[in-house]
Amino acid sequence: GAHALEDFGLKDYGFISVNASLSKLNDNALGEASTDSNVGAHALEDLGLKDNKTLPLPSDYDSPQQFKIIILTMNRFDSLKRLVQSLERSDYLSDHVDIIVRFDLPRKPTPQWQKDVDFFRKNLVWTHGSTTVVVAKENMGLRRAWLEAWKPTSHTERAIIFEDDTE
Repeated sequence: GAHALEDFGLKDYGFISVNASLSKLNDNALGEASTDSNVGAHALEDLGLKDNKTLPLPSDYDSPQQFKIIILTMNRFDSLKRLVQSLERSDYLSDHVDIIVRFDLPRKPTPQWQKDVDFFRKNLVWTHGSTTVVVAKENMGLRRAWLEAWKPTSHTERAIIFEDDTE
């Protein structure tokens, strides 16, 4: 609560305000102060702080939110088609929504699999934004596919990740 904020030199103004000393942010778990004066500044930048004083509020964002739908798939083309059609029929309230389909490479890809991927890529219908189809260069497995599915490129980017068997 308020006491915890005060213990770190912070006051509650309805948002987080960072006061005076960055050394309190640099203290490690043993209570020792960091000797690197840049640690606090870098940590603040990583949190998206604009001026070392306040966290950005949604109204502070300079650009509109960017939204992406990411689909993880390998070889379930029928269920992938159903998912994309279901997402295409959804109402995004005129927002621009990009779709990214990420194919994991099977352990033993066949020429038919490659034809199916190419067919999907050529016939993908998405009217809400841009489309990207990515094919892995090696078999990643589901865990790695999830872990590498999305890395935000800005503080305004949002994404939702589906597997191909979701409707």
